[in-house]
Amino acid sequence: MKKDKKNIFVGMSGGFGPLSQVLPIIESFDKEKFDITCFIASSSATLVKNLKYKFLEAPYVEPPKNLIPKGHKWCNIDHYWGRFGYIDSDYVNAMIPARVEAIRTCSPDFIISQFSPPTEIAARILKVPLISITQSCMHPKGKRVSWWEEATESYPKAAPIVSDLMKRYGLDPIDRMEELNRGDLTIIPSFPEFDPIDDDVIYIGPLLWESSGKQYETIKIKDNSSWKKNRPLIYAYTGNLYDSAGASGIKILKNVIKAFGNSEFDVIVSTGLGQSLKEIREIPGNIKIMDWVPATELIKECDITIHHGGHGSCMLNIINGIPAVIIPTFSEREFNARQVKALGVGNFILPMELTPSGLYDEVLRCLRDERVFNRAKDLAYKIRLRNYGGGIEAKKYILDYVNRRNHSV
Repeated sequence: MKKDKKNIFVGMSGGFGPLSQVLPIIESFDKEKFDITCFIASSSATLVKNLKYKFLEAPYVEPPKNLIPKGHKWCNIDHYWGRFGYIDSDYVNAMIPARVEAIRTCSPDFIISQFSPPTEIAARILKVPLISITQSCMHPKGKRVSWWEEATESYPKAAPIVSDLMKRYGLDPIDRMEELNRGDLTIIPSFPEFDPIDDDVIYIGPLLWESSGKQYETIKIKDNSSWKKNRPLIYAYTGNLYDSAGASGIKILKNVIKAFGNSEFDVIVSTGLGQSLKEIREIPGNIKIMDWVPATELIKECDITIHHGGHGSCMLNIINGIPAVIIPTFSEREFNARQVKALGVGNFILPMELTPSGLYDEVLRCLRDERVFNRAKDLAYKIRLRNYGGGIEAKKYILDYVNRRNHSV
């Protein structure tokens, strides 16, 4: 008997960044025709559940103790995953098969993965189409994530450990962890100038997504009677206050408050859903701090933004033609920040060089440089003229590929 619905499994890495890359795609699938089951680590799981998607309750496997120390710098994807246990064969041989078997219970017709090695390996083992959503610095034919400096740090490699497991399943081994991110169909939620890849990939343009799980708050900062009108408005996004790089979001937040408190600017700061601000005791009257804002609407009122360099934040700036001053809190974000600077639509300050006065001066410099604003507006216009199809276009590519593959079997 033919199934009434097709099953999709979606595996993502942790944090809120993957949601902006994946949810606009899966939300384009008709829930009457597709059953979608998701897995994502960390607090993002709660948000996915709130959006009424099925959630895979995968067995938890305790990570090993011999991890590569975490920090803000990693030179490639082997280095990154080594910090999460992939250099330990016992862990890999327990965690990945357990996840594969959990995914098998979903009977997926195809699998969508965003930077999730267990998901990408599961698709190969289960012999179902793998749709990879990725960025250039995570793809084997893109620039290495820390291309501007030599990979001199000595560290154990994750790829040999993962390859040994793959060979036991009859799969081809890999030389680099980046190879897992090349799918049967590879989709880039970006554009070639920002994410250049020398391979057969599909660009669907920047994706914009807001959580429909929380009511939008009307934010009309310049109409707020407690603030003066006609003042420059800065939107600052810290990202997670604490992440693998340490208290990176807290550092951004404290510097924004010191730089712009009681200044000629109005500032609205978003720290991300559900994050506590116990360390911040005094907030100047011209700064408003919230855990969530409707960023896709707020940015249209802003003159400039400050953020941590996340891919989604960069796309939000670019598609709206708003310059950014970026404080990249780890290597992937520095890659993004360098792309923004190369396009001439913003600049960045490394966290170790960040000071309130330096941040203030850089924002002022960008605001006074008409060339930055003109390039930002021109780039946004150029991208819009391309008519990228976003999530809906991705769905068309995915279903066309899956149907062609099924008919060829």
